[in-house]
Amino acid sequence: MYKVLVVNDDGIASPGIEALVNALKDIATVYVAAPAEQQSGTARGISFREPIFVEEVDFEGAEVAYAVGGTPTDCVIWALSKFKGLVEFDYVVSGINMGQNTSSIAYYSATIAGALEGSVHGVRSIALSVDGHDTNNFEYICSLMPELLEMSAGLDPQIVLNVNAPDLEPQFVKGVRIAKMPPRERCPEFVFTDTEREGYYQMTAVLPESRPNLDEDLGCVVAGYASISPITARMFDPQGFKQMKNVTVNKDLFVIVGAQTEVLAKIRKPEKFEENIAMLTKCIGRLSLPTILVKRYADGEMIEPVGENSENAETVEIVDYNAFDSKEFASLAETIADKSVYIAGLETHIAIQQTAKEFLKRGYVVTVIEDCCGSGSKKAHKFAIDYLHDIGCRITTCEAVVKELAPEAF
Repeated sequence: MYKVLVVNDDGIASPGIEALVNALKDIATVYVAAPAEQQSGTARGISFREPIFVEEVDFEGAEVAYAVGGTPTDCVIWALSKFKGLVEFDYVVSGINMGQNTSSIAYYSATIAGALEGSVHGVRSIALSVDGHDTNNFEYICSLMPELLEMSAGLDPQIVLNVNAPDLEPQFVKGVRIAKMPPRERCPEFVFTDTEREGYYQMTAVLPESRPNLDEDLGCVVAGYASISPITARMFDPQGFKQMKNVTVNKDLFVIVGAQTEVLAKIRKPEKFEENIAMLTKCIGRLSLPTILVKRYADGEMIEPVGENSENAETVEIVDYNAFDSKEFASLAETIADKSVYIAGLETHIAIQQTAKEFLKRGYVVTVIEDCCGSGSKKAHKFAIDYLHDIGCRITTCEAVVKELAPEAF
């Protein structure tokens, strides 16, 4: 049987956690660590500055249960420490919360926080909520538990399933939908009102109205569906990291066009080209310089050294030869480059020539790395290089660029 740690934010006496334990007891050994008091809206708060009081309590259906004088995050941290070496939990299940946790409300949810804390410790986790603060309609969401456990088992442990059900009896729920989180403009409005005590204010949240958009969790619940949304505790954003490095570290953009397996087989001296492009991309990669790989859909994979050395590069697929035929490429180039671009790749007289010419039209200073370009014949390659020089491109070599970028390597 599964070993499941159950937590919630409405407190250990909540009917929601009672319903959840009852739903799990036949398919899992259940351990409970839940707040002694109501902890809604405490998000991922933890108790550092004061001790927490923990008391063992009777809880029907649970192997053992504890009332913890802290937040849901405290409960998970304490329980994982308490049972370390004794119980290896398969899941942390948080809920069932009385009130939906969709849209931007999720940021403030202590129910979700309990599940996220489980995922941080490598335990697969699920957060459960039912719309309605006075609800007792837990039957439908409880009936989903076997399926939810199976679904979670097929995912990376860092992915939390955030599940929301409407406040309806089971026969009136329309079904389950996998849903996105709505955009940030759905954030609740927080309102402060005076209290009878001078100097004190009461905060309340006014939720935005929502049309039933069935692609989004809030819309699903409004329309009578249960929603399941995958979320994570990861705060670091890899895409943002690449963009920030591209924008703030270096304003020169490197563009590698069409350095692909199918084209490599057709060019003159492929071994020399591969040697030079490997040196160039290794240098670019080590210095984390902003790079766009332009990949023509019909020409195979990027050649091995380019792929290996370009982990942080952006990749854009094109149909024709001019990289600017892709709106995505044009947008990336404009965002990253401060009017200076280095170009290499295949073939010189077609893709390189067309892309470099387009950069020049847009006012960029263009440097073509001559020995990191190649064509099927020496004549075609030379003609293209001479033409690019004549229209204003700077022509250089791989060794010169590497020495320019990393002089300590020479």
